[in-house]
Amino acid sequence: MLQILGLFGGIIAFSGYIPYTRDILQHKVKPHRSTFFIWLVLGLIVVFSQYAKGATNSLWLPSLETFGGLVIFLSYLCTME
Repeated sequence: MLQILGLFGGIIAFSGYIPYTRDILQHKVKPHRSTFFIWLVLGLIVVFSQYAKGATNSLWLPSLETFGGLVIFLSYLCTME
C-alpha cells in the first residue's frame, strides 16, 4: 500500500511538468536554465541521500520530481537558438 501511495504521489508531481514542457517546446515560455540545473542537482542529492538511509517507497516522489527537472532542463536545451 505504501509503495502505491509513493508512486501515486510521484505521478501527480511529475504530471505538473507535462504542460510546462509542452509550452517550452512551443516557445511560449523560457525557463531559466541555471534554476532547473540547480534543482536537478539538489534533487539528485535528495534521492541518493534517502536511498543511502534505506528509503524504498518514499523514493518515488523525489525521483520523479528530479526526472521532471531533468526533462525541463533538456527541453530548454533542445529549444536554444
